[in-house]
Amino acid sequence: MNKVYKSEKDLKHGLLIWSPTVLMLIISVIRISNIIEALNIIPTHLLLFGSLLFLNFSAFVWFMTEYRIKGGNLIIRFGLFRTFFMKIDNIIEITEVKASKRAPALSNNQILLKSKTGFEIAISPKDRELFLKDLDKEISKDIA
Repeated sequence: MNKVYKSEKDLKHGLLIWSPTVLMLIISVIRISNIIEALNIIPTHLLLFGSLLFLNFSAFVWFMTEYRIKGGNLIIRFGLFRTFFMKIDNIIEITEVKASKRAPALSNNQILLKSKTGFEIAISPKDRELFLKDLDKEISKDIA
């Protein structure tokens, strides 16, 4: 099986991810238009570079967070830089939770996965029922 499940997204996480980008873009526009003299001490090219950096980071996290069931593994991708692997046959507990502290999830509605090794990770697939059904199929296939 090779299926991809996008992350569910909510307003709280959207604000958390996109607010720094919007703030940097607003400051850049104010600086370029010379509305506030105090911002003249910040070089324009530095502000624009920072804005683009924040924009890229936000876009990668927002659009590239996904969960993939492939070859007996659950591959969890969080943005551009973070990828977690969990062997499906190592999963010992699946619990529905409301927002863990840190997780590759873009919603408060999360599924906490615990493995035999003690590794725990919370995810938030958009179609939870389909994800859990497919995960159960993969677990059953490993047992048989």
